Amino acid sequence: MTTRRGRGGGTVVTYAAPAPGSGGPGVRRGATLLDALDFRRVVEPGAAWLAATRELSGDQRSWLATSLRETTAASSPGAHRLADSRLHLAIATVSGSPMLIEAVTRAQAALGELLEAIPVLRKNIQHSHDQHEAIVGAILSGAAENARTAMEEHCDATSALLRGLIG
Repeated sequence: MTTRRGRGGGTVVTYAAPAPGSGGPGVRRGATLLDALDFRRVVEPGAAWLAATRELSGDQRSWLATSLRETTAASSPGAHRLADSRLHLAIATVSGSPMLIEAVTRAQAALGELLEAIPVLRKNIQHSHDQHEAIVGAILSGAAENARTAMEEHCDATSALLRGLIG
């Protein structure tokens, strides 16, 4: 991170994120790792459940489908991570709850930090795609309990991966 004086007198901060798998500084471990994963496990299944209970507009349905396609079409690990996070934020947004949107944003920010610290494994990405399809399918069909369960399984799988690799 670098800082410099801006043209109008303010400060400009430039941040270059570490490459995925490079184990950048400040990776959560121990209790802070568990807290981030537990927070996500509580928040994101609730967002999926609530989204599935909503009467979604055509635009919202299309946005979820497009967001899902963008995760599978991503051409690099960085593009995949961004598309993955956008999908989770789209789910939170269609839930209609500003507080859930804020909470999922926090959970995704913490998750992004954690995922940057581990290598990208193609097998895990494929498993994630399958889970995303189940989540979005349940939301679009209005199956709230299935959406919650699918998101719980997705959060649990990511948690197990991170606990195993970061511990």
